[in-house]
Amino acid sequence: PLARMLLDTAEYEEDQDEAKRSFVIAEMLYAALSDNPRQIGDGQEFDSRGVPCLTSEGDYVFHFSEIHRPMSRSEDKVKRHELTALLRELGTKRFSPHIAGSRARRMRLTADGFTQLTEMIVGNSSNKGVDPLLVK
Repeated sequence: PLARMLLDTAEYEEDQDEAKRSFVIAEMLYAALSDNPRQIGDGQEFDSRGVPCLTSEGDYVFHFSEIHRPMSRSEDKVKRHELTALLRELGTKRFSPHIAGSRARRMRLTADGFTQLTEMIVGNSSNKGVDPLLVK
């Protein structure tokens, strides 16, 4: 019985750590996308330097590597597969057209996906210490 209790406790703590990790990655992605995106309208060019762009439909278009690079160098050291898994969960798709001569992996997160990201952050934080601007 004691061994089983210890095993159950270890599994519970592992699940909690995984949930915290997902929350940290979601917060970092939210900050990267919402920190001064370039507003673009119909027919305007996307930023070739990788600055996240906000379309008139409310979708975010960005270069994967430009979002991932600072996350991978942060204290939390987000791995490529972790960010990819979150983006996949949010329904992020590869986006074309590519800018001529660019090999960058451009991604598109729909407005619904961004709302889902915001809800993940608000839901996981239990509204403690959450910036009220995150709650739409």
